[in-house]
Amino acid sequence: MKLVHQSGMKKLLLPIIFVLFHFPCFAQKSSHKSETENKLIAVAAPQPAYPAKAIVGKAKGDVLVDVKIDSTGKVVETTFVNGNELLKKPVLDSALKWKFNATKNENKYRFARLKFTFYLNKGL
Repeated sequence: MKLVHQSGMKKLLLPIIFVLFHFPCFAQKSSHKSETENKLIAVAAPQPAYPAKAIVGKAKGDVLVDVKIDSTGKVVETTFVNGNELLKKPVLDSALKWKFNATKNENKYRFARLKFTFYLNKGL
């Protein structure tokens, strides 16, 4: 997913987001649960803003964030894992707005690692 934003006369590609899911709570599948019940699907994935400070500082690269998801699919907690500090706040803010599919198991949280990739067009 690429979005293009005009900034003066230069074009800037906003972050491309890749989602890497891991499921520690689903490490062992039970035979009575359906396969689709265990899948974590992003249903809303707003992109973070590319801060002016980060553009001026030519900050780019991957930012990894771990998210904790409740049974309704709402992200209830975010943890910065790795990446450029100038990109940290917009990524954490964006990750809190993500929404995932709901699950029937109300007592378990699900977890995912989100990877946000930022880059600038040549000439910036």
